[in-house]
Amino acid sequence: PPPSQLTLAGHMGPWAHLNATYTKVNGRMVRGKVLFECVVDEGQGQVQYIYYSQTNQFAGWCVTDDEEDVDFNMPGGMKSKTNGELPIMLEYQYLENNMWLDDPGITITALQRKRRGSAIDVLETGPPGQGQGMGFPGMPL
Repeated sequence: PPPSQLTLAGHMGPWAHLNATYTKVNGRMVRGKVLFECVVDEGQGQVQYIYYSQTNQFAGWCVTDDEEDVDFNMPGGMKSKTNGELPIMLEYQYLENNMWLDDPGITITALQRKRRGSAIDVLETGPPGQGQGMGFPGMPL
């Protein structure tokens, strides 16, 4: 099953505000895959998304701060370089000056509450070959 939360970290460029923890949106699928959101400011309606996009030219995971990107199947400010069942353990690019640039610093980490105990375990980190991340004990889900 998909993790309940994802943490995006490591981007220092123009989309650094997308570094955040995202929660699975129960009951909402986008192009057959789970949708994750981060409510930045509920009063202002500011929400960020990790979602799946599939077109003739691209199939993979995207990150955006614009819900229209999700609705209209557009890549947001970040996209995975390859496809995967989940947005973890993939390499990512970011959009700057209408060009997609590689960013090996971007990681998306899946967090899952242990069945026993209150610690949160990191299931996987990305991109491949960077090893395991660290847990965040006591962080509420």
